[in-house]
Amino acid sequence: MEYKEYGSKNNDIIILLHGGGLSWWNYIDEISLLENEFHIVIPILDGHSGSDTNFTSIESNALEIINFINKNYNGKVKLIGD
Repeated sequence: MEYKEYGSKNNDIIILLHGGGLSWWNYIDEISLLENEFHIVIPILDGHSGSDTNFTSIESNALEIINFINKNYNGKVKLIGD
């Protein structure tokens, strides 16, 4: 899974999840509004535009994101939204 990141890594972390058939570019407007106050992480879900992996299941995508949060942010983020 690829991840797009915006804003200072010292800020609170927000993860935005795009919907089916979309990708990180779905959040261009939100990035410009939020990147000065938050660190924004947008996973490119498997099988979507810009992804490096074929889709297998929602559960495998969710587990990978959880592992990413645990590894990179000590298991803590401010918000996960879609």
